[in-house]
Amino acid sequence: VTADSIDWWAQRAEASCTATLDASFMENNVVMNDQMTLKEDVISWSPGVSNSFIGAVTCLLVSIILFRLTAQNDNFRLLAIYTGVIGFGFSFHIFQFVWWGFVVLALAALWIWRMTWKSTDEFRLLHEDYQRARRGISTLYADHFEELSNSKKQLRTILAMPILGMLALVLGVPPMLTEDRTNVVSIAAYVVVVMVGVWYLVNRANSMYGALYGRLTDIEIKAIRIERDLSDPARLFNELAGDGLNLDDIFANTGPNPTLPPDANAVNEEVNDDA
Repeated sequence: VTADSIDWWAQRAEASCTATLDASFMENNVVMNDQMTLKEDVISWSPGVSNSFIGAVTCLLVSIILFRLTAQNDNFRLLAIYTGVIGFGFSFHIFQFVWWGFVVLALAALWIWRMTWKSTDEFRLLHEDYQRARRGISTLYADHFEELSNSKKQLRTILAMPILGMLALVLGVPPMLTEDRTNVVSIAAYVVVVMVGVWYLVNRANSMYGALYGRLTDIEIKAIRIERDLSDPARLFNELAGDGLNLDDIFANTGPNPTLPPDANAVNEEVNDDA
């Protein structure tokens, strides 16, 4: 008897077994019962529907509370992300529908990517502080490039790990996974896609904040220069003359307006006979 394996993303599978009796010289044999088919539903490992529901609801509530505390300490955001992903792991075992596993896995990936993007506010602060250094203002960090590099490494490592905790709840500890090609390749592909998405979002946020604050600083510096030049017209004209602009050609045609002869403005007046 060779058993078929259950895919790791499925909660249940239908198993069918047909047994046939075939022998010679059978006396008083009843042909009707020589073949029998058994059909059973095989359910994968699960902590139980009740335990899964309680665990999912508890993790959801704890995650909401931790997000409320993010204003006090940004580390609560990371704890909330981990708690939410564990809640997805418990919710995987609540329903036994075929499509439910795909829904949970997709929502877990979107949750991690969304929270990764929201956790990149630290890059905004670093780039803003770096632009203050460009303007000659005192800053919080001495080496902004080193701080950015360390922040990227920490975020990529911390936010790429929650998916492994969710898979531990899905597969069990130790993992009850059939080592066939489909299961191994699919689970490896899922983990790689989620982690690559985290890395891409971290790098994208860093480059986006760098470009945004870089442009704002350039605009501010140019505005300061324009204001300084407009406050000193003589200096502005000297700089324009130094750039090769011939001011004589501009002001050569300007002069007093030609005066018209007095007769041009005279109005012909006629004396009426009856005046």
